[in-house]
Amino acid sequence: MAATDARLASLARAGASSLLHGRIEARIERALQKRQDLGVREYSLQQIADALVLGQSATTRPVTRLKG
Repeated sequence: MAATDARLASLARAGASSLLHGRIEARIERALQKRQDLGVREYSLQQIADALVLGQSATTRPVTRLKG
């Protein structure tokens, strides 16, 4: 019985964490969209491009190939 309770508590914490993560991500997405006219993914790719001193399209193409 205790093992089941522990699993349920663990699932509840994981669910709460997932909900919180989603809320934070949505808030960041809205702020980026409003201030930078970018989504989270585009912003992340731009950071990579800036760090590598590459244009965004030069970074996007290889990342798109990796996803495909």
